[in-house]
Amino acid sequence: MSSKYRLFFNNTPATQEQLDRFEDITVSQGMGMAWEAKLQIPIVTDEKGNWSGEKDRFIANFTRLRIEVQVGDGGFVPLIDGPIVGLQRQLSAEPGQSMLSVRVQDDSYYLNREQKQYHFKGLRDDKIATQLFEEFPGVIKERRIAPTPAPLVTPIPDLVKRMTAMQVLRLLADRQGLNAYVLPGLKPGNSIGCFQKLPTRTDGLPALVLLGSDRNVFNFNPDNDAQQPTRFRAYALRLNDKQITRSDSDLTAVPRLGKAPTTPPDSAVELLRPRHGDTVDLDRWVAAETLRSSYSISATGSVIADCYSGVLSPYRLIQVQGANLGESGTYLISQVKHQLTRSQYSQTFTLRRNAQSQASAPNNNAGMAIAAAVGVSFSFNVQGRIF
Repeated sequence: MSSKYRLFFNNTPATQEQLDRFEDITVSQGMGMAWEAKLQIPIVTDEKGNWSGEKDRFIANFTRLRIEVQVGDGGFVPLIDGPIVGLQRQLSAEPGQSMLSVRVQDDSYYLNREQKQYHFKGLRDDKIATQLFEEFPGVIKERRIAPTPAPLVTPIPDLVKRMTAMQVLRLLADRQGLNAYVLPGLKPGNSIGCFQKLPTRTDGLPALVLLGSDRNVFNFNPDNDAQQPTRFRAYALRLNDKQITRSDSDLTAVPRLGKAPTTPPDSAVELLRPRHGDTVDLDRWVAAETLRSSYSISATGSVIADCYSGVLSPYRLIQVQGANLGESGTYLISQVKHQLTRSQYSQTFTLRRNAQSQASAPNNNAGMAIAAAVGVSFSFNVQGRIF
C-alpha cells in the first residue's frame, strides 16, 4: 500500500525542487496542545564556506506551511497547516551531518500571541467562543461550536480575563467539559476553530487489528491507572440569597467507551477550587472534571508498514481487533506522531478509554473492535516521485 505526501508554502503547492530539499518530516499531534511539525533539510557549505539554506525564502519565519498525506487510494489528509515558527541549525565538521530543522505550529499560534483584557457582558460560553474565533478571520475560516447552557444565576455574569484568546477558549472548554483546538481545513489556509465535545461514535477510520490474517498493528500496550478515577465535590455561594449549594459527581454516570467500568469502589474524592464562581453551572463543572479523570486506561503502539489504510488524528474514536476481551473495544485517539522519510511513512499513537469491554465468548476471528490510534508505516511516492 503506497503513500504520498505533498507540501504547500503560503497555500501554493511546493515545487519538486523544494520537495527534494527535505529529508525527514515529523508531525506531532495531541489533545490539549498545539500541533507541531519538524522538517529536516541537509545543509552543506560551498567553496567559500557559506552554508546552504541561508537565503531560502520559502522557509522563512512565518511562511505558511501545510503537510498532507495520502494512503493507498484514499484522498489527501491534512496533518498540519500553520506558520513556520523557528529554524534550528545543527552544524558539524563531519560531512553529511549538518542539518537545518524547520519548526511549524498549527494556526492556534495566532490565537495565542497577544494577551489582552477581555470583557464579555452576559454571554454564554459558546457565544464567547464564537466571538473569539471571529477575531481571526485570516486563518479561522470555519467554526465548530457546541452549544453550552447558561448558568443557573440570572442575569449571566460578565466574564473578565486578561489572557490570550486561546487561553480563554481553553478556560471555557475546561469548565464546560469541552475541548478547544484548531484543525487544518480541507483547503490550504482554511483552518477550523473547534469548541466541541468528545465524540461518541467512530467516524470511518479503519479498525486496528492485532491478530489474524487482517493484522495491521505491530504492537499494542494498554495500561490502567486504577487510582486516577476521582469523584469531585464543589460548593458555591449564591449571592442573591446567601445560600450554599453543593454538587457531587457520580463516576457511574459518565459516558463510557465500554460496558465494564474501571472505577474502584474506594475512588478518590477531591474538592474543586472555586475558580469559576457562578459563571458556570456547578453540576456541569463537576461532571466535566469527573469525565476527564475517568480516562484511566491508556494504550501506546504502532502499526505495520503497508497494512493500515487510515491516517490517525486526535479527538477521534477508533475500533481495534485482536486484543483480549477486556481491552478490545473503542478508544479515544489522544496523540499521534506521523513520520515521513524518503523510504516510509509511519504512525505511532497513544489511546485512552474509561471502561473495558464486556467479556464475551471467544471466537476464531482476529478479535473484537478496539479503538486505538496506532502507528503505521508505509513506502510511498512523493508527488509522483518514487523513492
